[in-house]
Amino acid sequence: MDNWGWAVLLLGIGAILVVLEFFIPSAGVIGVTAAICLVSAIVIGYLDGPVIGTIILAVEVIGVPIVLTAMVRLWPHTPIGRRLFLPPPESKEVVAYQEKRESLSALVGQRGVARSKMLPSGVVRIEGRTYDAVADGEAIEAGETVIVKGIQMNCLVVRRERSDFVAPSIAESADVLQRSLEELGLDDPTDNGAQA
Repeated sequence: MDNWGWAVLLLGIGAILVVLEFFIPSAGVIGVTAAICLVSAIVIGYLDGPVIGTIILAVEVIGVPIVLTAMVRLWPHTPIGRRLFLPPPESKEVVAYQEKRESLSALVGQRGVARSKMLPSGVVRIEGRTYDAVADGEAIEAGETVIVKGIQMNCLVVRRERSDFVAPSIAESADVLQRSLEELGLDDPTDNGAQA
């Protein structure tokens, strides 16, 4: 077999290996082998003569991208591709998601009441309806008034309404540290359950 025959044979093997790389998971082994075959085809083509080498080079420069593009478009429709890719969402699902998001967006700035303790997630009631919510920052006790600050993953982000909040003074904070455990309503950790 002449050099041009070997070059054409390596070109064909390289093209087949490029196609197989898309269908057989090989951690890149098939792809590297395909690249070696394709480069070898060019080298052997140029050994036979500049015309044969240039023709093989042109076939690879034009043909390989066309084959790769075709494989990228066909691969999701193969049995392996169908297992790896999720089907696109139906238009009904997308419309329902957008409608829910828009209805939640209308609640931004509204006031409601926490129906459960929010550490950070819980439930709030706004205008007679119950919604899943997440506290923004600090925990919120059940029954506290909240304000909707935004939306996150189809969930309301709420913050405690601070109209009656008064920060404790430094003297009051220091006073808490000087109280005994009984005054604070805490059990003595050194008791070890002796009073059972």
